[in-house]
Amino acid sequence: MNDEGLWLGRRRDDGNATQLPPRALLRHVMALGSSGSGKTVLCKVVVEEAVRNGIPVICVDPQGDLCSLVEGAKDPQALAQHGIDPEVAREFAERADVVIFTPASPKGVPLSADPVDPGLGTLSPAERLQALTRTASMVTSLLGFDADSDEGAGLVAVLDGVLAEMLDAGREPSLAALGDTLLEHEKDGFARLSRYLDPKKIRTACQRLARLDVGARRLLFHEGVPIDVDVLLGRDSQSGGDGRIRVSVVYLNTLGSQDDKDFVVAALADRLYSWMLDHPSASPQALFYIDEVSPFIPPVRKPACKEGLALLFKQARKYGVCCLMATQNPGDVDYRAMSQFGTWALGRLTTRQDLKKIEPSIKSLDPVHSDALLAALPGLRPGQFTLLSPDHFDSAVPLEVRWLLSEHCTFDEERIEGVADERWRTRFAPLVGKRDPRAPSAPRASAQEPEPEVVAPQKSAQRTQPPVTEPTTRPGAPVAAERTAPLAAQPDATPPRGLESQDRDTPIPPTMDDPVTPPAPAAPHAPAAPPAPAAPHAPATPPAPNAREQAVTVAANRLAGKSSMTAKEFAVALGCSEKKARSMLKELVASGVAGQFKDGRVQRFWAYSTGARPDLGLPARVLAVAARIDANGAAAIAREHARSKLLGLIGSDEQLARVVLVYRLLYKVDFRETVERSVLHRMVGAGSEERLGSVYFHPHTLDVLSLSRDGVAFSPRPAERASAVADLDGNAAFAEATAAALPISEADYRARRSERDVARETKTRFAATPVSISNVFFPLWEITLQHDGGAGYRVVTIDALLGRPVTWPAPT
Repeated sequence: MNDEGLWLGRRRDDGNATQLPPRALLRHVMALGSSGSGKTVLCKVVVEEAVRNGIPVICVDPQGDLCSLVEGAKDPQALAQHGIDPEVAREFAERADVVIFTPASPKGVPLSADPVDPGLGTLSPAERLQALTRTASMVTSLLGFDADSDEGAGLVAVLDGVLAEMLDAGREPSLAALGDTLLEHEKDGFARLSRYLDPKKIRTACQRLARLDVGARRLLFHEGVPIDVDVLLGRDSQSGGDGRIRVSVVYLNTLGSQDDKDFVVAALADRLYSWMLDHPSASPQALFYIDEVSPFIPPVRKPACKEGLALLFKQARKYGVCCLMATQNPGDVDYRAMSQFGTWALGRLTTRQDLKKIEPSIKSLDPVHSDALLAALPGLRPGQFTLLSPDHFDSAVPLEVRWLLSEHCTFDEERIEGVADERWRTRFAPLVGKRDPRAPSAPRASAQEPEPEVVAPQKSAQRTQPPVTEPTTRPGAPVAAERTAPLAAQPDATPPRGLESQDRDTPIPPTMDDPVTPPAPAAPHAPAAPPAPAAPHAPATPPAPNAREQAVTVAANRLAGKSSMTAKEFAVALGCSEKKARSMLKELVASGVAGQFKDGRVQRFWAYSTGARPDLGLPARVLAVAARIDANGAAAIAREHARSKLLGLIGSDEQLARVVLVYRLLYKVDFRETVERSVLHRMVGAGSEERLGSVYFHPHTLDVLSLSRDGVAFSPRPAERASAVADLDGNAAFAEATAAALPISEADYRARRSERDVARETKTRFAATPVSISNVFFPLWEITLQHDGGAGYRVVTIDALLGRPVTWPAPT
């Protein structure tokens, strides 16, 4: 280990080098700063220094910024100009063994995130009890049940008992084995489990569990390299052992939903916790880094990974496992988790909510200078931080972060695939799909859903997947299964109150903005034909792509090389005639790989795999509010408000027909305003103070959003001052999302007012000065309730943040 410590940069006051002792990592490190403050660069510096000190690293990369650790610095002259010895960068590149793992995707090294740890049976009795409950809670959330509800708690008890039963019987624990063991109880009608949960609900859980074994989710939970901490840390004999220090980057953008990302992080945390119990160390032996941690451990909501992360933050230091976290929204992180971090790097923070959130922690770390430190944060430039580490520094260190030893850029899946082909594909192939020989290999059984479902209609011309390219969700397509609730309605007698609703006496409208053709109804008494049994030991071998499929793949990749192309530009890129290019574009559009839009008189085409929406002028990455209410929660709320006949005679019975998630635009305005202080304050200090913050405008009415326990509302001026508006800041988690995968209301976005209008209204209503204006997309559940035998319908809208009814003005 390097005796000189972790070289982070230099002091801004005297220019001396700033070095943090490696043992400081045991108390964990938190980097805070708004977007563009340089916190990811600072964290990558810590990762580089960990490698230089012989500490392997597991990185969770939500956006692709950490993947570039694989690229060594390419410009020695630029390194020297920024005070970096090129020889140091070369040594780092030779010593670091960076590998990119891609859950549910073969683009990098595919990673399987089975939430059931095969090592459960090796834990001590006390640790096993806790691990079983954590695993049961994780799987309960995975199946769409709220673990905090009475129903969810019952399922946790069921799964906890079945897992314990498996271990007692000597069965190898896995998600597949859990489903098989659970179904064995169906023979007696779940009699032994019915004291915990209604057998109908257990059957529902069985069917949902079986669904995880098919389609795209099978890639996530059953195929790829199983999560093994020894592999991730390079301590295994097959992929490690060459003397280099492993940096495992787990790239999450291959996953389509936040729930799936939560489960990957949950599985990582759980495996790491179990591993460290078996491998205690008094000195740093591993670094666990999550870039932008707020969606995974929020203050109120309880995603699947929250409990595991909290346990890891609390106990990891005793076993030599160090944690490094970063976030741009400290108000969106559970304060109890933040209290476990002993070293803080504070970058530029501008909103009063963020500053107020960290104030208690700063005062505990440096009570004498806390006010001055907080006052200086809004003025910091990119790459400038205030470093607080009371165990190692007597006072706050004004830090200028050093230049990286590696490249700093954002990787997409295509670039990851190219690097994987060069470096890892053959090397990790023996580990893909590897499982314990004791694990059950019998084909999974299926359970019958106890209640019928009304399935949301699909597009009449469904898109097929291309041979190799993996496009994101097609814009305007029906929401994926994870976002569409099982719609078996059980309306009660309570009429709705205060809901935004639209009563119609016509058939249900198409989902979202696109016309759809409902599926033909199934014959009422025709039982479904049972599937042909699969050969128990014969793995399916996908057919090799033919020449035509290869040509389509090449064409799709060429189209993805630019944000969009005309047919003429595409012909040049392919090196073919324009007629042939048009034919190929037509095929790409028909197969769902590409989209098209009119730009003036010119037709342009783009690949969905880029993640961008050039037809709307949106880049690949957009900012969205994280939804707290999932599809099952939205369906449950809808059922509570479904109407039923008064005395069985008057009115109509309503049944839940469709639940659809849609994201609508908000304008976020970061502002600066001067506020007059009270008379008492003016007597002892300045007469006014400058405040920073943000407000959110509706894109059509330009009304201002406010948030209360009753939900979201819009009004021209909900408070006298902009800084006094109670809105999303501090109450919602924000995360970057792929524009093409987000179900954006296109009509809503196209009808937006100009940013100039928004800036004018900010000045007029609040006398505040706009600093910047940006797009934020807010999630809403649009719920369709049928009545009169399906002849009429009513649409109810609730916000996906609090689950409250909302009146959201539509474009005119």
